[in-house]
Amino acid sequence: MKQKISADYDAVVIAVPHKDYLLLGDDYFCSITKPTALIADLKGIYRNKILNRKYYSL
Repeated sequence: MKQKISADYDAVVIAVPHKDYLLLGDDYFCSITKPTALIADLKGIYRNKILNRKYYSL
């Protein structure tokens, strides 16, 4: 059974580049975050792919 994820996160932190995460994209993160949310991608797997939220990468 898949858990329902909230749609009002202020931030999402991606700390590990798991294979399943590579399938996620800008639309997914827009669906679970507020318009002003920050996507913090510590491994840079979404660099130049997150266009509709604030994006930070190391």
